[in-house]
Amino acid sequence: MKILMFGAGVISTIYGHAFRQSGYEVFHYVKPNKIDELKNGVQLHLLDSRKSNPHIQNYKPLLIDELPSLEEFDLVVVSLRHYQLESVLPLLAEKLGKADILFFNHLWEDTSLIEKYIQKGQYIWGFPNAGGGFYHLPHLTLKGSLMDSIILGEMNGDQSDKLMRLTNIFQQADIKVKVQKNMQHWLWKQFALNAGISSMAVKSGGMDELLSSLPKIRQAVLCIREALDVCKARGVNVKEFPEAKAFYLPSWLAAIAFWGVTMTNKQQREIFKAYNHMDEIQMIYNDIIKTAKELNVPVPKLEGISVEMKKIKLDINEKKVSQTIV
Repeated sequence: MKILMFGAGVISTIYGHAFRQSGYEVFHYVKPNKIDELKNGVQLHLLDSRKSNPHIQNYKPLLIDELPSLEEFDLVVVSLRHYQLESVLPLLAEKLGKADILFFNHLWEDTSLIEKYIQKGQYIWGFPNAGGGFYHLPHLTLKGSLMDSIILGEMNGDQSDKLMRLTNIFQQADIKVKVQKNMQHWLWKQFALNAGISSMAVKSGGMDELLSSLPKIRQAVLCIREALDVCKARGVNVKEFPEAKAFYLPSWLAAIAFWGVTMTNKQQREIFKAYNHMDEIQMIYNDIIKTAKELNVPVPKLEGISVEMKKIKLDINEKKVSQTIV
């Protein structure tokens, strides 16, 4: 079994390592200038819910800097920020052949752009349950968390052979697969949850400050509701998703429940705390606000964070942390 990870960012590194541990032959396609940076590997400090103790190990990925025919691989995993996807589609289409592609990231639009380059039957969408950040300590180190499940689904809701193949691949790595029948709506819902939480974390001064304050978590709940209202205007029945429905409890009760999850689920809390991709946070916020305006959905709580978001734009070039190595 040969797997190609497109890049060596946080998600690609964590899941590439998990696949390698399961006996798969895993390659990472990276830019030529990243070969030297990664030649000695990545020191992984991983809270892994599949294991009882924190996992510390050096992961030395197999690197290639020229993209071969993707038909050489049983699976190609593309995990990028949602606004980066368009830039790689022509290259993927050129090399694709008959390979299966797993897009493993956020999506806020429909799939029409994807299908200009890749036929609907050749790709599937998933969403990781992992996160972290890279640090130089002085060796390249990834501190992160990995949950024991992921989300997968065909955009048309089919229980396809491709879906079954990918399910088996992840299960061999001791990662359970939760299949979504309406993957498009699930992804929009997840985007909205991220928008509400990450925007309020910015306003609070950081994720630690947000997660340690029930009043601030309550404000995040209200921001999430506004973002979910945008999904509703797109035709999403958000209450069919239990994780979204919980935010419609009385706001203080929803805040306490959210706080309880982050206090009892160590891996999930670390994923929240490690999420400081400031440029992505700003793009997610901008996309939600833009769509809200297009659909005439009032989002006053979210719009009230615009000052802090504008400050991010000014600070990104000065404070940007290396989170993605592609």
